[in-house]
Amino acid sequence: MTTSIKSPHAHTAQAALESLMHRVLDVHAKAGDLRAGPVHEVRVALRSCRAIAAGMRELDGDKGWRRMNKQARGLFQALGELRDGQALAEVLSKLAPRNDSTRVALQKALDESEAEHRKEAGRALKKFDRKRWKKLTRRLPGRTVRLELDSPVFQHMALQRLGEVRDLHMRALRANTRPTFHELRIAVKRLRYVVDNFLPSIHAAWGKRLRQVQSLLGDLHDVDNLERMLGQPELHIGAQLRRKWERRMDQRGRKMMQEYRELSEGSEPLWPAIRAQLPDGDALRTCVRAKLTAWAEFRDPDPAHARHVSKLALDLFDGLAKAGLNSPFGELGARELLEAAALLHNVGRSGGKKGSQKRAWREIRDLQPPIGWIDSDVQTVALLARYHRGALPSARQKTFAQLPVAARERLVKLAGVLRLAVAFDATEDGRVSRLWVDVGPEAIIINAKGYLRQDKNSRELAQQKALIESALNRLILVRPGAPAHVTIAHAAAARADDFNEEE
Repeated sequence: MTTSIKSPHAHTAQAALESLMHRVLDVHAKAGDLRAGPVHEVRVALRSCRAIAAGMRELDGDKGWRRMNKQARGLFQALGELRDGQALAEVLSKLAPRNDSTRVALQKALDESEAEHRKEAGRALKKFDRKRWKKLTRRLPGRTVRLELDSPVFQHMALQRLGEVRDLHMRALRANTRPTFHELRIAVKRLRYVVDNFLPSIHAAWGKRLRQVQSLLGDLHDVDNLERMLGQPELHIGAQLRRKWERRMDQRGRKMMQEYRELSEGSEPLWPAIRAQLPDGDALRTCVRAKLTAWAEFRDPDPAHARHVSKLALDLFDGLAKAGLNSPFGELGARELLEAAALLHNVGRSGGKKGSQKRAWREIRDLQPPIGWIDSDVQTVALLARYHRGALPSARQKTFAQLPVAARERLVKLAGVLRLAVAFDATEDGRVSRLWVDVGPEAIIINAKGYLRQDKNSRELAQQKALIESALNRLILVRPGAPAHVTIAHAAAARADDFNEEE
């Protein structure tokens, strides 16, 4: 049995979460009699909140998400045994007539255990701290205000969940065993709750089939639980009857697994169809950038500075690539890692400026790799953030020294570019708005629009350019303003506009 928890009025992530958290309070107030329907609704609402909390914890380090998950988990687990027994009774009623001796024995065992489970569930319902939940309801939804429904951030989240589902789907079909289908059931739930709450376009197209798949896999899990009950010695079910029921439930389980195959791999295979509606190629790279940017903005006290540093870093990287400098310049992968490091370089500042580079390195290195990345990509970004200022890369530093020689050389060049970009915005006000690069045999000339020779940016540049000078074996010379060819082009364009206006 599945229940839709989608609010038709939730047009933003904030409204969606508010709706869900208020729903927990509403269904909690109605579940006092512990009937199957209300108990199930409480668990569905709590599971949805826990799924969202898990997703938000991938982005936001606020302790409120952990507190919400902990409070929801306590009641969810306490109601779990009661709900499982109620679900088993529903399945049992479909397997045999009321007077079947084995059904009678199983139902008696369920009734006996339900009495204790009802006591535990009742205590948990009373213990649930509504006041604390209301406090979280007032605070947590506001932390999602920068996230829009159907945004690349949630698309990336869905891609991660879908990747887990597809892996477990293939594993379940190969093994064709109940435990693998149980793992698949949990992964499908996690995907469904992201789709239901944060991706209305995919929910509209595939929400119904996702619910059908989840319901089918849930029924299969209930059959497994009933089959395990058959072996309990206190039921006094004879060996012959037990084997008869085991065959009956095995047949039902196999039928359900075949129904899952047909539902997921029929004329319109479900998982590839959902994947086709999610981003790929350049759009996928946009999703990765959006996910990393959102993660950083929950930690960086000045995300506008990080975005500007990212722009300047890419100006430098693209200029060096255009000038024909060798690896890593011109490599798409290196460009993406540099951009990510620039966006994330200040996440350690949430704990203050002192030691912020090391904090950034520690936080970034523990990130789950975004779609299309591998662990070494994350470690590269973490080290680039570590070296964006302060200590230089050194063989005395264990993490850096363990890298292969080629990887160290690549890292030093990218770190040099990032240090330079950070120095160009040392004032953190975006006054240096654009950079142009001209590479000669002995020097690299950087024209900087908005640059002044005697301000904080120039002093910081004098200190931070040493790493890139050493890595590229060229001096760095900085000149104010745009290069001559850009100035001439702009003047010509202005004269053309004036002429057109006179005409």
